[in-house]
Amino acid sequence: YRRAKAHFVAPLPLQAPQQAALAAVPLEAFVPLEYRSHGRPNDRYSYHRTTLSLGTRGRHKPILVPALFIHSTDKQRRDAERQDKQIAKAMARLRQIEGHLNKRQYAQHAYAREQLAKAVPKSVRALVQYELTGADRALQLRCWVDETAQTQAAAADGRYVLIYELPGASPEAIFRLYKRQSTIEARFRNFHSDLSVHPLWLQHDHRIRALLLLFVLAL
Repeated sequence: YRRAKAHFVAPLPLQAPQQAALAAVPLEAFVPLEYRSHGRPNDRYSYHRTTLSLGTRGRHKPILVPALFIHSTDKQRRDAERQDKQIAKAMARLRQIEGHLNKRQYAQHAYAREQLAKAVPKSVRALVQYELTGADRALQLRCWVDETAQTQAAAADGRYVLIYELPGASPEAIFRLYKRQSTIEARFRNFHSDLSVHPLWLQHDHRIRALLLLFVLAL
């Protein structure tokens, strides 16, 4: 991109070190953005400007890329709700298994252990803990939510990362450009689909084509 003097802004899927760096920034270090969404006007956005070191294939040295850590109040709420649902679902399944213990297949330690491993999804495995003790037909289960791990996991709620190559652009301009992405993609979907119009009071094909061109330009 730099050799071609091209520009971009895009969200970055995070690896573990980058996820930790994102969560480590205190919320007080984020600067409010003026941008407001038409669909969610009560949502508030803020940013933290930084630089990320990205390792890429075929390069011996990492590439330094400017980045914005973005925080959204609406995303924070949705992230917390999603995590609460996942925890509640996992705990309900663990309680269900506890009720089956020492009955039929669940009387065997190996089988019960296998079902317990399936009960907790990877997304909350560090939060939902359990302990299976006892011999076959005398099994006991203890399960709990690690509140410390839950608090640590919540530190990244509502946050994501934008990387960019836009020399001289302000964080506000960068974020507004990123938010236009969905509108631009919708226009591309229009170009790849049929354009439905009401009957046209035109007789010549070239005039119909001209009017349809105006419709497309308007979209």
